[in-house]
Amino acid sequence: AAAYYDIGATGSAIEELTRVSELDQSDPRPHRLMGLIYNDMESYHAAIDQYREALARSNDFGDRGDVLLELATCLVKIKLFSELDAVLAQCPTSSMVLAYSAESLAARGQSKEALEKLDQALSMDPKNLSALLLKGQLLAEQADLKEALLTLKKAVEYHPFDHGVHYQLSQLYARQGETELAKQHAAESTRLSELREHFSSLHAQASDDSNNAEIRYQLGVTAKQLGLTELAVSWFSAALAINPQHEQAIVELSALTSSEPNK
Repeated sequence: AAAYYDIGATGSAIEELTRVSELDQSDPRPHRLMGLIYNDMESYHAAIDQYREALARSNDFGDRGDVLLELATCLVKIKLFSELDAVLAQCPTSSMVLAYSAESLAARGQSKEALEKLDQALSMDPKNLSALLLKGQLLAEQADLKEALLTLKKAVEYHPFDHGVHYQLSQLYARQGETELAKQHAAESTRLSELREHFSSLHAQASDDSNNAEIRYQLGVTAKQLGLTELAVSWFSAALAINPQHEQAIVELSALTSSEPNK
């Protein structure tokens, strides 16, 4: 299952993990990995089911805290806030836990309390994307456009490849009459969103074709264009695991790894 997962053959990985689960019904690990797979595919309901099963199988496995946070991430994506609160109550305090708690408060109309949580989250991690986006949104809703703009400028500085940041900035600049800046960020948001869709399409193709090195190379290229360097390295490595002579993958992988610190 791990080998299939490493080369992006997720359908085959899930088949193997299902068998592992049947062989040891006390082991949470196969369901955690299936949760990660479905999460990567943005199949959040399926991921939630797998995370729930992993947590139900054991109360004390080493990765339980990570699984709780991964489950919380999926619950935020589909706005299932009633379960989110119960999950967050089991998590140690962190920047992400505070940001997700703010999401729940904001959904209930408690903007003031949400902003307080977001400030706490950002004091722990000033680059927390979820916290920056939500803070920018709430400030804009309160017509505090100056602070909203400062927040979103920080967000785009830290996360220049996130389409959501550019979309929020385009909306904010439009409200302020900055037409040209609004157009620039709207165009960048669209470009990055289309790249994301292309990446998802390639991911589905890779899952169906476990021996296609070229698809994995293209996944690496797209991940690189999205600023996802570690993911790009993984996909170029997957391409070379299938075809060690793939020249373009060799060049891309070498360029990325040689630019890393201490390498």
